Amino acid sequence: MPVEYTKITGENQIVGLWRLEDEEKEVSEEVLFSSQAALQGYRKSHSEACRELIKVITGWDKVKIVKDKFGKPHIENSKSHISFSHSGEYAAAIYNIADPVGIDVQEIKKKIVKIALKFTSDKEYEYITPQHQIEMLHVIWGAKEAMFKKYGKGGVLFKEHIFVHPFTCEEKGHITVSFLKENQEETCTFKYQFHDNYCLVYSTCHL
Repeated sequence: MPVEYTKITGENQIVGLWRLEDEEKEVSEEVLFSSQAALQGYRKSHSEACRELIKVITGWDKVKIVKDKFGKPHIENSKSHISFSHSGEYAAAIYNIADPVGIDVQEIKKKIVKIALKFTSDKEYEYITPQHQIEMLHVIWGAKEAMFKKYGKGGVLFKEHIFVHPFTCEEKGHITVSFLKENQEETCTFKYQFHDNYCLVYSTCHL
């Protein structure tokens, strides 16, 4: 169960991915750099894996994760920012020294088409191409989930408060995401990538 991780925003931010599989099944090294020494022989639940990932990507032996009144996770006695996600065989975590962050990993499934109108606005649906419909819907969902976690205060309607600007679907790329709720407005860049039938989306920086 190797951990793959990389720095993505200078020295401020690190993303970690952990594939929860049997040890003999190798994780592709095409997405991120692998750390074969980390977490050898462990078999944990998704939530435990996310917490263990924070230890790996920070290099800290002891990390206590606490949640605020909105359920947003924090490292106790630290001003840094973290976010977790898990789906299927993968757990993901993001750590940033200075800025709030959000991350989402989702196994790609066709059934997302059936619920698309619950989280996708008319303007977003206009730019979705038929040949990449399923993939683009996962990017949009992942971006909105990651933005929701980045905001971290609850009371968010994905269809009304978060807008994913038009993008061309590639194997990996950047997208622009806007958050509009009452008097708060924020536009950020996010990264996405497809790997092994999963879609990973995570925040990068403010525009």
